[in-house]
Amino acid sequence: MKKINLWTLILFIFIIIFILQSFQANDEINNDERNKNNNCEIDGEIYENNNDKIFLNSLGISYLPDCIGNLNNLTGLIIFGNPLSELPESLGKLIKLNYLWLAGNQLTSLPSSIGNITKLHSLKLGRNKLSKLPESIWKLNGLKELLIHHNRLTNLSEEITNMEDLRKLYVSHNQLSFLPNGLWRLRNLTDLGLDDILLRRLPKEIGELSNLTSLTLNSNLLSSLPESIGALKKLKLLYLSQNFLTELPESLWKLENLTELYIGGNQLHVLPEGIGNLEKLQVLSLESNRLTKLPTSIINLRESLRELRLSFNNISDEEKETIKLWLPNTNIKWNQVNYR
Repeated sequence: MKKINLWTLILFIFIIIFILQSFQANDEINNDERNKNNNCEIDGEIYENNNDKIFLNSLGISYLPDCIGNLNNLTGLIIFGNPLSELPESLGKLIKLNYLWLAGNQLTSLPSSIGNITKLHSLKLGRNKLSKLPESIWKLNGLKELLIHHNRLTNLSEEITNMEDLRKLYVSHNQLSFLPNGLWRLRNLTDLGLDDILLRRLPKEIGELSNLTSLTLNSNLLSSLPESIGALKKLKLLYLSQNFLTELPESLWKLENLTELYIGGNQLHVLPEGIGNLEKLQVLSLESNRLTKLPTSIINLRESLRELRLSFNNISDEEKETIKLWLPNTNIKWNQVNYR
């Protein structure tokens, strides 16, 4: 009797072991299947769900598969220099993304689901073919950097005011012609790029962006600047080249932290004595204006000014010699055009 019970016990143990091994095998199969479903094949390469960053630069990619949404642990996605014209709605599942860089592709539109990626800090969309942005994009109120330069945009939504944390905004080289009032409420901006957007007038509200350190307004249609520009006390870099400026506001000379000032390619006949107040100025670009001389106050810059560009003005040889005496340590460029 005891012998029978012993064999029964041994058989029972083998059965239990077999069942446990079967469960383990099934779990491994299920895990493999789940992992397979959570991966994504892009351009012949398998990307796993545990990736936190993916770089897809200059690979000739013309489409992004829906499975990109499976990679929901991504914090960074960089796709640069591809013939990519659209993105799948599944992109919006990447809710952990901190930065999404899509510059230099052929994008003509963005999925509305982009508004779901609320942890985004940096969004780069420059050098595409975007003619409009989805309304959902303005929900990304955690953005600190938005680069949408070199596209085909004709307007920006007033909802841009929601992006209160923006530090850097580049909208240069679009077809905007005017800017939304909401832009001037982005008081945390430090860098603002407004080159070549057909801008005819710079609103007085520019003075409300008191944290700006860099402002670019090259290649617009500006014939004057508001006095309020003098309120930008933290400004270090100011680009005003290739406009139609005939004079500069007195308040400009209050920007005592300026280190670089570019006003080449305008229609200035006179540079005011106020230039001498900018004693931190290191680069002064004045080429392609109508200047015949510089004010004597320029002597105040003899310690700071490293480079002075004066090509294509009406300055006599005698006046050139005088300027050289005033600024003996400055690299003066008489025959070179470089608006930046």
